[in-house]
Amino acid sequence: MERAEVRKDARVAREFEIALPHEMSVADRLALTRDFARDLANRYGAAVDFYIHQPQGESDIRNFHAHVVMTTRVVSEQGLAKRR
Repeated sequence: MERAEVRKDARVAREFEIALPHEMSVADRLALTRDFARDLANRYGAAVDFYIHQPQGESDIRNFHAHVVMTTRVVSEQGLAKRR
């Protein structure tokens, strides 16, 4: 992504942090996050990656959340295309 940009301070991705219901099972949280990421990829033609975090240490035991990162450029068979 960074090589495709002209400006050195260009935004190459957008990040979304989404809260996940603690009442859901691990499999359901994964499915919900995958569906969200797939919807972004299909809607904007971008590459999307995610990571699900579980509560750690002394944080709230209900703090399940996901970080979803989406490219700012459309991904095509030829590589990176126009910005969105």
